[in-house]
Amino acid sequence: DPRNSSHLVVGGWIRGCTSGSSTTGGFYTTTDAGLTWTKRLSAAVYEIVQDPTVQDIFWAATSAGVYKSVDNAETWTLQTASSLPSGNTGRTELAISPSRSTTVNALFQSPNQLWRTTDGGATWTQQASGSDACDGQCSYNMVLRVHNTDPDIVIRGTIRNWRSLDGGVSWTDVADGLPKDRWVSRVIASAHANDRAYVTLNGSRDDDMTAYVYRTENLGDDWNDIGERLPAEPVNVIREDPSNEDVLYVGTDRGVYVTLDGGESWQALQADLPNVPVHDLAVQARDAELVA
Repeated sequence: DPRNSSHLVVGGWIRGCTSGSSTTGGFYTTTDAGLTWTKRLSAAVYEIVQDPTVQDIFWAATSAGVYKSVDNAETWTLQTASSLPSGNTGRTELAISPSRSTTVNALFQSPNQLWRTTDGGATWTQQASGSDACDGQCSYNMVLRVHNTDPDIVIRGTIRNWRSLDGGVSWTDVADGLPKDRWVSRVIASAHANDRAYVTLNGSRDDDMTAYVYRTENLGDDWNDIGERLPAEPVNVIREDPSNEDVLYVGTDRGVYVTLDGGESWQALQADLPNVPVHDLAVQARDAELVA
């Protein structure tokens, strides 16, 4: 929470690495930086996003659909207006427009559809379906982000990277220059430069341990490899520092790394952090804290 670094909202689910079976997870909150936790709802959670404008509002993407909280993540309501998919939706992702936070995009594995609201969930419109919503193994990898200043520019990642300029209705493949047949583990739109974005890809399912981290300065027309100097560890997540555009953080299958020069060099941020897979990172700007 940018207002209070001791207030954390987390969610997830458990998947057996050998059996493939999964256990329903849930939403949890803490107000004492993780000393104690309160379970708010049972669900397999894929994404939790805080409204950047009205910060008591949170959105979450789950295997049962999209939930919204208006009371600082204490209670949650399943969104069903306009026949928005709910029930057994499989993997679900969502993205809020940073410049117009009442615009929220939701991407569903089942049915394979992309939906959008421009009024904070009062009404929804289906924008795309089928391969125009998700291509590839959607149960494993779907990521969605919105441009920092234009709510109609949406970036989607599956086994390829796609860009929409009309709110998700039509899409352009912008994967040229990126590794082929590697699933997109994270996409972020830069808060420092309007047409800058970052993408990380992961090849661990094919025993490829390469660290794939790329930056574009033109919304995906060209990509620059900035992960060449990382160790051979699959990358799961990337975050920008909110105050310094040259500082980036990545989480890999063995820990956390930071660059202070835009990817020219990287160093480990291990200290007391064990060598474990890191699947998400959050930067608390006010207190300059990094949460893994």
